[in-house]
Amino acid sequence: MRSPRFTWDPAKNRLNLAKHGIAFEDVVSMFDGPRAERQDDRFDYGEIRNVAIGLANGHETTVIYTVNDDGQIRIISAWRSIEG
Repeated sequence: MRSPRFTWDPAKNRLNLAKHGIAFEDVVSMFDGPRAERQDDRFDYGEIRNVAIGLANGHETTVIYTVNDDGQIRIISAWRSIEG
């Protein structure tokens, strides 16, 4: 079940699961623990995007996200930081 603290596009979630094997709901726990973060300023996305690296279900995971006007964390993409 989705936490009210998080949001995402359901179609993007399905694509992410197919491409990276990770559903967005499986990475929300990462935001409760220690993580490294930086702003993703490689492109002008029209919004501030962040890169977070931390543990999700015991795996080092990278998550791209933004915070919307309501303070919700909108997950954009997620993948295992280290494959294997």
